[in-house]
Amino acid sequence: MADTFGYDEIELGPIEFAAFKLPPRAEFTTRVADYREAVEAMTQYCVINMMNETDFYCPVVSRVALNPHTSEPFVKIQARFASEELFGWVGSLLG
Repeated sequence: MADTFGYDEIELGPIEFAAFKLPPRAEFTTRVADYREAVEAMTQYCVINMMNETDFYCPVVSRVALNPHTSEPFVKIQARFASEELFGWVGSLLG
């Protein structure tokens, strides 16, 4: 990838990935990703804010942005639930 995109290679150390299963609600199971991306965007902002309130630091890498669906109540609920789960997981990694 470094050659393809013209980046220098550096040692990063361990990398962890996280995924969160959404409920089988129609908005989350269609080919259009708008609602899933809304949950991801809200989750990334919540996790970043939660980390800012603690001594934890862990970069959050995501390419989504807020969209009009982030204001939907069921999106906010899923994002809050995902954020709490992910923050707990990050906390267990960072000790």
